[in-house]
Amino acid sequence: MSHGDEQAITQPVASLEDGHWTYPYYDCGGGNIWMVTYSAPIFGVNGSGKAIFRGVATIDIELTNVDISQCDDGGENHAVDIFRGTHKCPSSTKCVPLKNQGFQLGAYECSCHQGYYFPNISATRKAFSGKDIEAHFSSLDVTMDSSTFECLKCADGCNMCTDGKACVKSNSMITRPIVYLMVVAMATLSITV
Repeated sequence: MSHGDEQAITQPVASLEDGHWTYPYYDCGGGNIWMVTYSAPIFGVNGSGKAIFRGVATIDIELTNVDISQCDDGGENHAVDIFRGTHKCPSSTKCVPLKNQGFQLGAYECSCHQGYYFPNISATRKAFSGKDIEAHFSSLDVTMDSSTFECLKCADGCNMCTDGKACVKSNSMITRPIVYLMVVAMATLSITV
């Protein structure tokens, strides 16, 4: 082959579809971190010009700082969405994802649905911690009943409340005329006496 003769060299290349993403896993003993791995085949050419398998290239991606959401709606901008709907909030509550918690279970709160109130009325934070709920269910602590994480129903007729007391109906179309008549009757009695 002379200097002027050029021959094209072809190298088979794997496409993105040839690769494989793993599910998130904990790299125990290696980095002791949560990660995912992408693996792709490496091809070569044998002496007769046929493509042959040469090996595998992998890349590990650390997930430690990636937020996950176990809530039903997934929240906003959660790259790892395979945990959606795995929260353990009871039916009297709704799951609210917490931001900047990293790759960990329990990064949510269970806040009371409308018509329910938080049982500890003196608490500054009116929600159950997802971390506490996850710890309870993972340890199966028999001394703690799962109803510990339930919000309590408001009194009848109350759509919103902060405790179990009955609601005061203001501006009720039924009670307003009654109160007005009582005021008029009291005024009339005080004038005649």
